[in-house]
Amino acid sequence: MNILQDLEQLQSFCQLSIVEIEQLQTELGTPALQSYLRTMQFPVKPEAASSDLFKAILPMITSSNVDIYSEVRQKEGGYIDFRLQEQKSNPVLLELKPMFVQVKDKDGTITGIKYKALDYPLYRDQIRKYLVDNDYLILTNLCEVQLFNRDVLALKDQDFKPFRKLTFIGFLNQYEQIQNFWQVIRRLDSQVKIGLEKDFFEDLARWYDELVQIEFIEDTDLSKEELIVLLLNKVIFIKTLEDYGLIDFNFFKD
Repeated sequence: MNILQDLEQLQSFCQLSIVEIEQLQTELGTPALQSYLRTMQFPVKPEAASSDLFKAILPMITSSNVDIYSEVRQKEGGYIDFRLQEQKSNPVLLELKPMFVQVKDKDGTITGIKYKALDYPLYRDQIRKYLVDNDYLILTNLCEVQLFNRDVLALKDQDFKPFRKLTFIGFLNQYEQIQNFWQVIRRLDSQVKIGLEKDFFEDLARWYDELVQIEFIEDTDLSKEELIVLLLNKVIFIKTLEDYGLIDFNFFKD
Protein backbone atom coordinates (compact mmCIF):
# COMPACT_ATOMS: atom_id res chain seq x y z
CA MET A 1 0.00 0.00 0.00
CA ASN A 2 1.46 3.38 -0.99
CA ILE A 3 -0.06 5.06 2.03
CA LEU A 4 1.80 2.76 4.42
CA GLN A 5 5.02 3.23 2.50
CA ASP A 6 4.62 7.00 2.69
CA LEU A 7 3.80 6.78 6.40
CA GLU A 8 6.90 4.68 7.00
CA GLN A 9 9.01 7.25 5.11
CA LEU A 10 7.65 10.08 7.26
CA GLN A 11 8.31 8.12 10.44
CA SER A 12 11.93 7.56 9.48
CA PHE A 13 12.60 11.18 10.55
CA CYS A 14 13.00 12.21 14.18
CA GLN A 15 12.88 15.90 13.33
CA LEU A 16 12.20 18.02 10.25
CA SER A 17 12.79 21.69 9.53
CA ILE A 18 10.26 23.73 7.54
CA VAL A 19 12.44 23.40 4.43
CA GLU A 20 12.67 19.63 4.92
CA ILE A 21 8.91 19.39 5.45
CA GLU A 22 8.23 21.17 2.18
CA GLN A 23 10.69 18.90 0.38
CA LEU A 24 9.10 15.78 1.86
CA GLN A 25 5.66 16.94 0.78
CA THR A 26 6.78 16.78 -2.84
CA GLU A 27 8.14 13.25 -2.36
CA LEU A 28 5.07 11.73 -0.72
CA GLY A 29 2.27 10.64 -3.02
CA THR A 30 -0.47 10.38 -0.40
CA PRO A 31 -2.69 13.50 -0.20
CA ALA A 32 -3.59 12.75 3.44
CA LEU A 33 0.07 12.84 4.50
CA GLN A 34 0.77 15.93 2.40
CA SER A 35 -2.15 17.64 4.14
CA TYR A 36 -0.86 16.53 7.55
CA LEU A 37 2.56 18.07 6.89
CA ARG A 38 1.00 21.32 5.65
CA THR A 39 -1.22 21.49 8.74
CA MET A 40 1.67 20.93 11.15
CA GLN A 41 3.37 24.09 9.87
CA PHE A 42 0.58 26.12 11.48
CA PRO A 43 -0.22 26.57 15.21
CA VAL A 44 -2.80 23.76 15.31
CA LYS A 45 -3.11 21.15 18.02
CA PRO A 46 -0.90 18.16 17.12
CA GLU A 47 -3.66 15.85 18.39
CA ALA A 48 -6.14 17.36 15.92
CA ALA A 49 -3.71 16.97 13.01
CA SER A 50 -3.11 13.31 13.92
CA SER A 51 -6.84 12.73 14.25
CA ASP A 52 -7.52 14.14 10.78
CA LEU A 53 -4.76 11.94 9.37
CA PHE A 54 -6.12 8.84 11.10
CA LYS A 55 -9.64 9.48 9.81
CA ALA A 56 -8.27 9.94 6.30
CA ILE A 57 -6.10 6.83 6.10
CA LEU A 58 -8.16 4.26 8.04
CA PRO A 59 -10.97 3.92 5.46
CA MET A 60 -8.30 3.23 2.82
CA ILE A 61 -7.08 0.22 4.79
CA THR A 62 -10.06 -1.22 6.65
CA SER A 63 -12.92 -3.28 5.29
CA SER A 64 -16.37 -1.79 4.75
CA ASN A 65 -17.82 -3.52 7.83
CA VAL A 66 -15.94 -1.28 10.26
CA ASP A 67 -17.92 1.57 11.80
CA ILE A 68 -15.66 4.29 13.17
CA TYR A 69 -17.09 6.55 15.89
CA SER A 70 -15.13 9.50 17.27
CA GLU A 71 -15.30 11.20 20.66
CA VAL A 72 -17.48 8.52 22.27
CA ARG A 73 -18.48 9.14 25.89
CA GLN A 74 -17.59 6.34 28.31
CA LYS A 75 -19.63 5.28 31.34
CA GLU A 76 -16.79 6.04 33.74
CA GLY A 77 -16.43 9.53 32.28
CA GLY A 78 -14.38 11.09 29.53
CA TYR A 79 -14.49 10.65 25.78
CA ILE A 80 -12.47 8.00 23.96
CA ASP A 81 -10.97 9.28 20.71
CA PHE A 82 -12.28 6.42 18.56
CA ARG A 83 -14.48 3.35 18.93
CA LEU A 84 -14.05 0.71 16.22
CA GLN A 85 -17.16 -1.45 15.84
CA GLU A 86 -17.31 -4.41 13.48
CA GLN A 87 -20.84 -5.74 13.10
CA LYS A 88 -21.58 -7.76 16.25
CA SER A 89 -17.95 -8.05 17.27
CA ASN A 90 -16.96 -6.49 20.54
CA PRO A 91 -15.89 -2.85 20.19
CA VAL A 92 -12.24 -1.86 20.31
CA LEU A 93 -11.29 1.51 21.81
CA LEU A 94 -8.52 3.58 20.28
CA GLU A 95 -6.84 6.47 22.08
CA LEU A 96 -4.80 8.61 19.68
CA LYS A 97 -1.79 10.70 20.68
CA PRO A 98 0.31 13.08 18.53
CA MET A 99 2.85 11.59 16.13
CA PHE A 100 4.80 14.85 15.76
CA VAL A 101 4.72 18.14 17.66
CA GLN A 102 5.80 21.58 16.46
CA VAL A 103 9.22 23.03 17.27
CA LYS A 104 9.26 26.79 17.95
CA ASP A 105 11.95 29.39 18.35
CA LYS A 106 12.11 31.88 21.23
CA ASP A 107 9.60 34.14 19.45
CA GLY A 108 7.08 31.33 19.11
CA THR A 109 7.59 30.90 15.38
CA ILE A 110 7.25 27.31 14.16
CA THR A 111 10.60 26.15 12.78
CA GLY A 112 9.83 22.49 12.25
CA ILE A 113 8.40 19.35 13.82
CA LYS A 114 9.82 16.55 15.97
CA TYR A 115 8.65 13.03 16.74
CA LYS A 116 6.83 12.48 20.06
CA ALA A 117 7.34 9.02 21.53
CA LEU A 118 4.38 7.20 23.06
CA ASP A 119 4.78 7.31 26.86
CA TYR A 120 2.00 5.12 28.27
CA PRO A 121 2.54 5.85 32.01
CA LEU A 122 1.31 9.39 31.35
CA TYR A 123 -2.09 7.97 30.39
CA ARG A 124 -2.36 5.24 33.03
CA ASP A 125 -5.48 6.58 34.79
CA GLN A 126 -7.17 7.35 31.49
CA ILE A 127 -6.55 3.82 30.19
CA ARG A 128 -7.86 2.21 33.37
CA LYS A 129 -11.01 4.33 33.28
CA TYR A 130 -11.79 3.36 29.70
CA LEU A 131 -11.22 -0.36 30.32
CA VAL A 132 -13.74 -0.64 33.16
CA ASP A 133 -16.49 -1.40 30.63
CA ASN A 134 -14.36 -2.55 27.67
CA ASP A 135 -11.99 -5.42 27.05
CA TYR A 136 -9.33 -3.87 24.82
CA LEU A 137 -7.78 -0.48 24.15
CA ILE A 138 -5.29 0.58 21.47
CA LEU A 139 -2.96 3.39 22.44
CA THR A 140 -1.18 4.76 19.38
CA ASN A 141 0.53 7.78 17.86
CA LEU A 142 0.27 6.27 14.35
CA CYS A 143 3.84 5.03 14.67
CA GLU A 144 3.81 2.92 17.82
CA VAL A 145 0.94 0.73 19.02
CA GLN A 146 0.53 -0.36 22.63
CA LEU A 147 -2.28 -2.80 23.45
CA PHE A 148 -4.01 -2.98 26.81
CA ASN A 149 -6.60 -5.37 28.23
CA ARG A 150 -8.64 -5.34 31.43
CA ASP A 151 -5.84 -7.08 33.33
CA VAL A 152 -4.36 -3.62 33.99
CA LEU A 153 -7.29 -2.84 36.30
CA ALA A 154 -5.76 -5.19 38.88
CA LEU A 155 -2.13 -4.10 38.41
CA LYS A 156 -0.23 -1.80 40.73
CA ASP A 157 1.18 1.37 39.18
CA GLN A 158 4.71 -0.05 39.05
CA ASP A 159 3.45 -3.14 37.17
CA PHE A 160 1.23 -1.23 34.73
CA LYS A 161 2.21 -1.89 31.11
CA PRO A 162 0.71 -2.94 27.76
CA PHE A 163 0.47 -6.65 27.06
CA ARG A 164 1.90 -6.08 23.59
CA LYS A 165 3.89 -3.42 21.73
CA LEU A 166 4.27 -3.25 17.96
CA THR A 167 4.46 -0.72 15.17
CA PHE A 168 1.33 0.88 13.75
CA ILE A 169 2.23 -0.40 10.29
CA GLY A 170 2.87 -3.90 11.66
CA PHE A 171 -0.51 -3.83 13.40
CA LEU A 172 -2.28 -2.78 10.18
CA ASN A 173 -0.47 -5.54 8.27
CA GLN A 174 -1.92 -8.09 10.70
CA TYR A 175 -5.35 -6.50 10.31
CA GLU A 176 -5.05 -6.82 6.52
CA GLN A 177 -4.76 -10.60 6.90
CA ILE A 178 -7.76 -11.03 9.24
CA GLN A 179 -9.94 -7.97 8.48
CA ASN A 180 -11.17 -7.74 12.07
CA PHE A 181 -9.58 -5.57 14.75
CA TRP A 182 -11.09 -7.54 17.63
CA GLN A 183 -9.74 -10.82 16.32
CA VAL A 184 -6.28 -9.35 15.69
CA ILE A 185 -6.01 -8.08 19.26
CA ARG A 186 -7.57 -11.20 20.74
CA ARG A 187 -5.04 -13.40 18.96
CA LEU A 188 -2.16 -11.24 20.12
CA ASP A 189 -3.55 -11.38 23.65
CA SER A 190 -3.92 -15.16 23.44
CA GLN A 191 -0.28 -15.52 22.42
CA VAL A 192 0.73 -13.66 25.56
CA LYS A 193 -1.56 -15.75 27.74
CA ILE A 194 -0.24 -19.15 26.69
CA GLY A 195 0.64 -20.94 29.92
CA LEU A 196 -1.81 -19.00 32.08
CA GLU A 197 -4.27 -21.89 32.43
CA LYS A 198 -3.30 -22.21 36.09
CA ASP A 199 -4.49 -18.65 36.79
CA PHE A 200 -7.76 -19.39 35.01
CA PHE A 201 -8.49 -22.43 37.15
CA GLU A 202 -7.55 -20.53 40.30
CA ASP A 203 -10.12 -17.89 39.28
CA LEU A 204 -12.74 -20.60 38.82
CA ALA A 205 -11.95 -21.93 42.27
CA ARG A 206 -12.45 -18.46 43.77
CA TRP A 207 -15.75 -18.00 41.95
CA TYR A 208 -16.90 -21.40 43.20
CA ASP A 209 -15.99 -20.51 46.80
CA GLU A 210 -17.94 -17.24 46.52
CA LEU A 211 -21.01 -18.95 45.07
CA VAL A 212 -21.01 -21.55 47.83
CA GLN A 213 -21.82 -18.70 50.24
CA ILE A 214 -25.01 -17.87 48.31
CA GLU A 215 -28.30 -19.58 49.09
CA PHE A 216 -29.64 -21.48 46.08
CA ILE A 217 -33.13 -22.80 45.42
CA GLU A 218 -32.05 -26.39 45.00
CA ASP A 219 -33.57 -28.66 42.38
CA THR A 220 -34.87 -32.00 43.56
CA ASP A 221 -32.45 -33.77 41.22
CA LEU A 222 -29.42 -31.48 41.54
CA SER A 223 -27.32 -30.57 44.54
CA LYS A 224 -26.12 -27.04 45.29
CA GLU A 225 -22.64 -27.97 44.10
CA GLU A 226 -23.99 -29.22 40.78
CA LEU A 227 -26.02 -26.06 40.30
CA ILE A 228 -22.90 -23.94 40.85
CA VAL A 229 -20.95 -25.93 38.27
CA LEU A 230 -23.77 -25.56 35.74
CA LEU A 231 -23.88 -21.81 36.35
CA LEU A 232 -20.12 -21.44 35.86
CA ASN A 233 -20.31 -23.49 32.66
CA LYS A 234 -22.97 -21.15 31.29
CA VAL A 235 -20.95 -18.04 32.20
CA ILE A 236 -17.86 -19.42 30.43
CA PHE A 237 -19.90 -20.42 27.38
CA ILE A 238 -21.59 -17.01 27.11
CA LYS A 239 -18.24 -15.21 27.45
CA THR A 240 -16.79 -17.41 24.69
CA LEU A 241 -19.69 -16.52 22.37
CA GLU A 242 -19.14 -12.84 23.19
CA ASP A 243 -15.40 -13.07 22.47
CA TYR A 244 -16.09 -14.48 19.00
CA GLY A 245 -18.71 -11.82 18.26
CA LEU A 246 -21.59 -14.31 18.08
CA ILE A 247 -23.64 -12.37 20.64
CA ASP A 248 -23.72 -8.70 21.59
CA PHE A 249 -20.91 -7.15 23.61
CA ASN A 250 -21.55 -6.88 27.37
CA PHE A 251 -24.32 -9.45 27.05
CA PHE A 252 -24.70 -9.81 30.82
CA LYS A 253 -24.93 -6.08 31.46
CA ASP A 254 -27.44 -5.50 28.66
